[in-house]
Amino acid sequence: MPLVSLILVVKNGMPFVEEALASVAAQTHRDLELVVQDGGSTDGTLEAIARRRDLPAVAVESGPDTVATAWARAFARCRGEIVGSVLADDRLEPDAVAHAVRAFAARPELAAVYGANRIVDAAGRELQVFEPADFDLLRVLECDLVPPFASAFFARRVCGDALRFDPAFTTCAEFDLWLRLGHLPIARLAPVLGVTRFHPKSMSRRPESYPQFCRDKIAAIERWLARLALGPLAAPLRARAVGGVYTWAADAVYELEGASPRFHALAAAARAADPGSRRYAALAARVDAAARARAEEAALAARLARMTGRREPLDRAELEATANALARVLGAPDVVAHVLAEAGRLPPATLPLLVVHLARCWASADAAPAAPLEALYGLLAAVGRASGAPAVASNA
Repeated sequence: MPLVSLILVVKNGMPFVEEALASVAAQTHRDLELVVQDGGSTDGTLEAIARRRDLPAVAVESGPDTVATAWARAFARCRGEIVGSVLADDRLEPDAVAHAVRAFAARPELAAVYGANRIVDAAGRELQVFEPADFDLLRVLECDLVPPFASAFFARRVCGDALRFDPAFTTCAEFDLWLRLGHLPIARLAPVLGVTRFHPKSMSRRPESYPQFCRDKIAAIERWLARLALGPLAAPLRARAVGGVYTWAADAVYELEGASPRFHALAAAARAADPGSRRYAALAARVDAAARARAEEAALAARLARMTGRREPLDRAELEATANALARVLGAPDVVAHVLAEAGRLPPATLPLLVVHLARCWASADAAPAAPLEALYGLLAAVGRASGAPAVASNA
């Protein structure tokens, strides 16, 4: 049973650090040490660690440091044959260490393993399960693959002196580590090993962090390339890698704050570094499609407002409610009966939106919309009869 070192780098980690500690205590592999590198917490983090009686051997060092130097010091203090980590905001699944131990025992040549990662919000609600691809050094170099460090474990015997964080990198030191280890065997494990929490204080959830992420990753790329004698291959590989880093950052920033000036700056840098990048082209196409969809939504909101006698366009909530009502109308076995049954409960813009929808269908080459159009005629006729108005002419 090998000793496994789990690194916890923390400064003022309350309240989430208590979940991280509980996940360490719950590990089914019991030959553990918890190496705590504390940056001088004042919020009760150190007291929370000291209170727990169910933790394995704990080695705490506390004092002023930076994130980069803290990780470097923590790696140097580890005694285990296998080294992993638990971030203060995150936690490990109970069998995470056991899965890693079994993987290294089955394949002693492995330098590292990583598994799937469960993504949760600040309240702990699951958002998604991130299942990374198999390790590919070129994809890592381009940031097309970002192995989840929160679910990664490393074999000290195979990694040797390369198993360290370089304090020169203020962020993304794990990227430099993956490049350093990239020539060694690295395996992906199928199970979910780690749980990553997305909350506003996370660096990866702050758009302003990404320019520095790019600077540090590009510096790591330059250092990695400098160690290799690639000759004329170095320039195109650098262009592809740097373009990939900027594309990764632009994509992340777009998800966080949309098409902001920061996004456009990162996208421009990606395009300048690698003009022929398919990844950048796919991102640009997605952004353009979203912009067209927003413009179309705004036009529809204004049009529906005019059709219902309003001065202000419908807001997003009203549009969603109207679209949901339309979906129920179109999905009803009898459109007319459904609308009449829901009279007074449908959002005001439902029928105008039905008209717009069917007009678009009528303009298409598809003959399938004929039935809804006929149902719409029947609806108009039924409304006319119900109100005592003259019947709609058959050639209307």
